[in-house]
Amino acid sequence: YVRHHVKKIAFLFSAMRHFAAALRAAGYRVRYVALEDEANSQSLAGEILRAVEDLAPDRVVVTEPGEWRLVEGFEALRLALAVPLEVLPDTRFLCTHAEFDAWAGDRRELRMEYFYRDMRRRQGVLMEADGKPAGGRWN
Repeated sequence: YVRHHVKKIAFLFSAMRHFAAALRAAGYRVRYVALEDEANSQSLAGEILRAVEDLAPDRVVVTEPGEWRLVEGFEALRLALAVPLEVLPDTRFLCTHAEFDAWAGDRRELRMEYFYRDMRRRQGVLMEADGKPAGGRWN
C-alpha cells in the first residue's frame, strides 16, 4: 500500500525474527508466521482471525496503531472477531491522542512547528534552563 526501500523491509523482517527468537529464549511462547508460510493469509487481520481460530483465546489485545488505515482495520476486525478486541494505548510516543486533541482545541491552523515547540517546552527537550530553545533558536 506504501512503497518502501527494500533495505527497510529487510531490516523490519530481520528485527521481527530476532525479536521472536529473543522472546523464545526468554521462555515465552511465540507464534511467528513467516512471510513464505503457505498458510499465511498475507494480512494482519487475516492472521489475527486465524490465530483466534487456532488458539481460542478469551480476547485479543493490541496496541493502538499509529496510522488511520490500521485504526479502521481494527474497527472492522472487532466486528469479525468472536472474542473482544482490547486496544491499549501506545506508550512509545511523548504525546497521547487526547493531549494532541487538547493542544489542537479550537485552533484555526494546526501547524506542526507550533506543536513541536510546545512539546519541547513540556518535555524539556533541547531547552535551556531559562525556557528558551537550546542554542537560542528553534530550528
